[in-house]
This record gives sequence, structure tokens and C-alpha cells, in this order.
Amino acid sequence: MPTTRDSDVEVQVVVDGRAGVIATSPTTVVPNRFEATIMFPGKPHRVWLDIRTDPKTGPVIYEIRVQHSLTAPGGITTGLLHSLKLRELRRLALEEVTKEITTVLPAGYFRAPGDAPGVAHFGSVVRGPGRGRPMDDEHLRRVAVVYREAIAVGSRAPVEAVRKALHASRSTAGRWVVQARKAGILGPARGPIAGEAEDRGEGDTSPGKKRTP
Repeated sequence: MPTTRDSDVEVQVVVDGRAGVIATSPTTVVPNRFEATIMFPGKPHRVWLDIRTDPKTGPVIYEIRVQHSLTAPGGITTGLLHSLKLRELRRLALEEVTKEITTVLPAGYFRAPGDAPGVAHFGSVVRGPGRGRPMDDEHLRRVAVVYREAIAVGSRAPVEAVRKALHASRSTAGRWVVQARKAGILGPARGPIAGEAEDRGEGDTSPGKKRTP
């Protein structure tokens, strides 16, 4: 079904009836294969995407087609192709198919929206932040490990490393880092510089542990 967003971009998705679901964050799942058609306000073209999701790589665009209206002049131009931002197109498509995990089951299984009571999927799912729910400490520790590893290799964008490693949006990854700091798992921010203001000691990611001067 088409969805109208703030920019009036319309997104239509078709999920293969045989597609499974894969957890892409601690609380969300997406189909492991689906198609998305994206239409732009006032533009005579639309974009078709074939997106597949792998537990290791996350959602990936495997095929893209651009269709221009036969009644409008211009056709497909280099300028049009340059204006298409693949990351933004993928984000719009994923927003349409992302669903909250209904139930986290024992032994790494979970139940997705629309599943029958006897159906369960296997995946690495950690109960993490969500509306009205506190952050899971185990997930916060994963955030801290990725963040520190990025800093250790000289990255100036550790939040981006968290986003990629844990398959989240930029805003969600930033929120996880803030929560990790509030929980004491990451040290306080160093102002505009990425990193921690205090060294808690290598390997210490336990929440609430007092720092030594």
C-alpha cells in the first residue's frame, strides 16, 4: 500500500509470500526479500528496488530500476541518476516494511507480527530500547564495545560504526550511545570530540561501577 510521508514521497512494497524475516535491531524485523517502488512528488519518474536482508550484512539493494513517464520530456538523464541517493531510497523502503518484534522467546527465537501462535523464527535478538521500555544492559555493552573499537582504530565517527554494526539508523545509534553513557557503561562525552572523558579501564563495561580518580 502507498504511504504518504512529510515530503509526499509514496512507497509501495511487495513482500514475497515465501520470504522469511530477519531481526535488524534488538526490537525490529524486516522481510529477508522484498520489492519497493518509490514515487516522488511532482516528478515524472519512479524507482524500483529489490532489497534482500542478510543477518551479517543487513539490508542490501540488489537491483534498481528507474522508470520515466512516457508522456514527459527528458527521459533518464545523468543528472537524474546522480540525484538518486541509494541510502535514502533504502531507508524509505525499510521504514515501510520494518515491524516491531511481537514476542522474544527463549533460546534466541522470536515471533514476528502476523505469525501464528505456533510459529517462531531463530535470530540473534536482544531485548533493547523501545517506546516505554528501558534499555537492555547486554545491548548497551555491545554498543560500548563497538564504540570503543571504532575509537581504538582512529575513527572520528564511532556512532556511525555502531549504526553499521548493529544495523540501526543514525539517530537510533546515537540514542543507544547516550543511554550507554547514562548507564555508566560508557564514560561521559568529551564535548565535540568523540570518545570518553574518563578511562574506565580496558574491558570494563559493567554498569554502575564507580570510577577511580
